[in-house]
Amino acid sequence: MLVVHPDDRSTDFLSVLYTNHPNVVKFNGLDPSMDLGIELLRAMHDRELTMFLGHGMPSGLINITHCPGYGNYLINRETADLYLKDRVNLFGMFCYANKYAIANHLKGLWSGMIISEVSEAMFMKVKTDQQEVTEENWNLSRAVRKCLENYPLAEIPQALKTMKRRHSPLCDFNYNSWYYYR
Repeated sequence: MLVVHPDDRSTDFLSVLYTNHPNVVKFNGLDPSMDLGIELLRAMHDRELTMFLGHGMPSGLINITHCPGYGNYLINRETADLYLKDRVNLFGMFCYANKYAIANHLKGLWSGMIISEVSEAMFMKVKTDQQEVTEENWNLSRAVRKCLENYPLAEIPQALKTMKRRHSPLCDFNYNSWYYYR
């Protein structure tokens, strides 16, 4: 499994998705010897799951670590055109990943807007506090990991809706923000 997850403490909860998974290759934007393009080509050849995790926008996964050579985004339209167009085992968990997937005609499982910070909740008019955001980010990641281990990607959006540990505006928002594209 190839994991593209920039090194960023505010998204540490996403590490639940791949920690202790066998055969993980992680691109965190800090290792200058690792070439993301080559790793994406390897993953494409092997047809393995490729994860894109962190902070994002409809334009792609933000290069929060300022990895040289990648501009503002680690994955963007160019990445999609070069490496991702024909892939089916793609997974993106970053804000507006679904819009990135739609704009670039990508397949796989993609999150919509995911509230991972109180400021995002305020912007989206979702009532919550820091304690709930922190707890539920970890809970959501554990639920997604369980789904990845037990369901095909196409079934995960529906499966996640049954896995909420509590009903709250935050949980309803985050657990209902998943999309599968064929």
